[in-house]
Amino acid sequence: MATRTTTILLLRHPEKDPATGNLKGSGKNTLHDFLTTLWRIGGFDSLKLLVSPLPRGQQSISVLERFTRTIVITCTVSTSPLLQGLADRIDGEAMIAELNQQLGTAVTAVTDGRPKYEPPSADFEKQGNHLLIKEYYDQEFPGCPFTRREHGAQIGEMVRTVAREEPIGEKTLVVAISHSGVVEDWLKTVYLENHPNITDATKVGAKELGGLLGFCEGPMITITYDSDGEASAILDRRHLRGLKVSLD
Repeated sequence: MATRTTTILLLRHPEKDPATGNLKGSGKNTLHDFLTTLWRIGGFDSLKLLVSPLPRGQQSISVLERFTRTIVITCTVSTSPLLQGLADRIDGEAMIAELNQQLGTAVTAVTDGRPKYEPPSADFEKQGNHLLIKEYYDQEFPGCPFTRREHGAQIGEMVRTVAREEPIGEKTLVVAISHSGVVEDWLKTVYLENHPNITDATKVGAKELGGLLGFCEGPMITITYDSDGEASAILDRRHLRGLKVSLD
């Protein structure tokens, strides 16, 4: 039997409008065109589509559906709570107050009906992610009743769930739309597992992980099934090449 593969493209959602938090039309078009090109050059024969339940994940559904019409394939978009990490547990006001204190900023939480964990600005979001990814892997942050390791572990469970499923075809593409922060937290776990000599998790920040995720960007996880159906996985992103991903 030929070797079967499943490729998970774990992406941050398309570009958003910082004033509203909603996805930009241009960002949706970028995602559509990127996926269309990847599908056509990648030789895939089957498709699975997953999105986060958070607003920008749900707003990605329409562009993924347009993508399926473009490549003429029938595929339903499914929502996976694992792709949001533990964001639904965040107390946004408490988190922002502590970030202001540590970063020396003075921003206020959004009050326009958007989710309580919505970052007030793009710059504040980047600064906060850099701090949390580097310093809070094994400890809780005020307003976040979980460690960043636990946050990212939800992505790891999504990968394992996909790996346990019977591949749809010989070469399957899984597109998973998630968010900055939670994906890097999981990347840090994979990085540390591949660098057991690093005993202090605070030595690894976003820089070592390839930087913070850009819009419509993220790691590619290739799952290979041998003749007995046993799965193994490797991860590639920017300078990170061939990192082993645990499926246990």
